[in-house]
Amino acid sequence: MIAIFLTFSILFEIVINNIVSIDSLLVPLFILPSLLILYPYFKKNKMNFFITCIIIGLIYDIVIYDTLFINTISYSILSILIIFLYNRVRYNLYSVSLFTPILIIFYRIITYLFLVLINYIIFDFNYLLNRI
Repeated sequence: MIAIFLTFSILFEIVINNIVSIDSLLVPLFILPSLLILYPYFKKNKMNFFITCIIIGLIYDIVIYDTLFINTISYSILSILIIFLYNRVRYNLYSVSLFTPILIIFYRIITYLFLVLINYIIFDFNYLLNRI
């Protein structure tokens, strides 16, 4: 069931990315909430969740962005953030609704800082705020 859910969310994101601009707010909106929804299935084995997030990040890198390891690193950091947040707060609809924008903001910040770190783009705080 987990594999089917992740496959559909990745395929849906690929289809939407072909329709919507890459700079739109919808870019990470489908895979990140699916990770939030799937975390309770991995609650007893957090290492499998971490590995699943790394694999999704690698697929995201190769299939959607044609990059290597940018999203893999981002999704591994986000998986640690998801585990941390759900160890502090109970899992329910409200927590998923609250954590989705938080994850999107962290995703945008992590990828931006990674691109600045490798000198792909120049640091500009206004650009970062516009991307969020």
